Amino acid sequence: IQNMDIYDTQALRDGRILAAFLRSLLWPSGARSFSIVSAEFEDKLEEEVKSFFEYATTKMRECLDSPRSGFSAALSEHLIEWIFFGTSGIMVAEKDDVIPVRFKAQEIKGAWIEENAEGLVDKLYRLQEYKTDTLIEEYGYDNVSAEAREAYDKNLFDKSWEVLQIIEPRTERNSGRK
Repeated sequence: IQNMDIYDTQALRDGRILAAFLRSLLWPSGARSFSIVSAEFEDKLEEEVKSFFEYATTKMRECLDSPRSGFSAALSEHLIEWIFFGTSGIMVAEKDDVIPVRFKAQEIKGAWIEENAEGLVDKLYRLQEYKTDTLIEEYGYDNVSAEAREAYDKNLFDKSWEVLQIIEPRTERNSGRK
């Protein structure tokens, strides 16, 4: 009886309630929480431009509302990580033509952040571990090492692989490209 309250999970419950509350404030009506508009020139915009803003809003709402994009889950997981550990992020990655992006909460453990001379974050290095089948699914059979392809062909799906993602600014870029 002396140790009865030692393993109380009240803090965990409270943290999850706080995360749900913050999510409801940040994203109260789901994807309908935003619209793309031009506030300064709204009355002077041509119909074609207004139509484009409406189209872009609709497409973004469809993407963010889709369970396949993972936005809702990523936002919830991000808030929980942030509340309990003080660090978290949401990764946005290209997906496919149906759902153009996917969102995933990312813990900062295993990530290195570098700032430029102005103190702005401009480089991110992230070490991620994958099982063989997940590695192939994520990057494609032709985009992984010969060793990973061989493991996949031999059904060695439990083998682990470390992938270092590097996000850095381009030093050379085509400024005319759209």
